[in-house]
Amino acid sequence: VGEVERRRAARTHCALGLLLISALLVRAVDLERIPANLGGDEGTWGLEGLQMLSRGIANPFATRWFSFPSMSFLAWGLGMRVFGETVAGMRALSALIGTATVLTTFLLADELWGPQTAWVASALLAFGHYHLHYSRLAVNNIADGLIATLALWLLARGMRTARPGAFALAGATIG
Repeated sequence: VGEVERRRAARTHCALGLLLISALLVRAVDLERIPANLGGDEGTWGLEGLQMLSRGIANPFATRWFSFPSMSFLAWGLGMRVFGETVAGMRALSALIGTATVLTTFLLADELWGPQTAWVASALLAFGHYHLHYSRLAVNNIADGLIATLALWLLARGMRTARPGAFALAGATIG
């Protein structure tokens, strides 16, 4: 790889880093008060997660409240242990997942359609109101985009490179 390609890659990585920092900021600033109300689903999500940790994880492959998978509650419970047992602590994992989805969207779009589409798609997602809103709620809906784009990127990469590991990771991700 020549010097020009290395510089271009370095500029791309810096720009992508700035986009991801911006995406995280718009998702994580003042999580305690934005959105203003703590929904019942969010509250139940946080309580279920903390109960799984305090009473023992039990079966992480079973279902809990309204037949949602236990692993979802466990993830938000662990997030609250890391970020605090507050509204902001409960919502922090969603902000991180939303930000990670901006990255996986970039990777998928770049793999399939090239850098121009990747920049447009990831920038629209980073600042799109719908994705921002769900990136600030303590429920598992925001993880769908991350899982789908990550699995599809791994699948597309596997098809391009013919590496079995990419196919295996795609399957594990969607599973």
